[in-house]
Amino acid sequence: MGLTTAATVFVVASVGMAAGGGLYITAVFATGVILIALALLGQFEKRLSLRSLSYTFEVTGKNTDAVLNELSKVLDAEELDMEEINAVSADGSSRVVFSVKCVKTQEEELNVRLHESGVFSSVRMLGSTEHE
Repeated sequence: MGLTTAATVFVVASVGMAAGGGLYITAVFATGVILIALALLGQFEKRLSLRSLSYTFEVTGKNTDAVLNELSKVLDAEELDMEEINAVSADGSSRVVFSVKCVKTQEEELNVRLHESGVFSSVRMLGSTEHE
């Protein structure tokens, strides 16, 4: 969501004006060019890992407060925000599942930082989902 979306809305309005003005061939040709350009840009974005994904992680530790504090420090250092969080504490251990929205390179850096922390007993990346 951003520049590509705004540009697409602007171009679609232009195609609508062309069709409304009776320039049907121009509108059809412009529509084809637009669809091809958006498809190519999408592939380019995917190849360069520029698309934001929502990555879900699970971390465990002995103390919920310690796990959440360390998680906050790591995310602040990486300049990332949690989208969702679920913390459960039972039998002297804590499990925190959280999601962050970032590009692939940021996910890799975050994964390394989480594994380097001595507070977490385990760290797992549970999966990712794509955002439009």
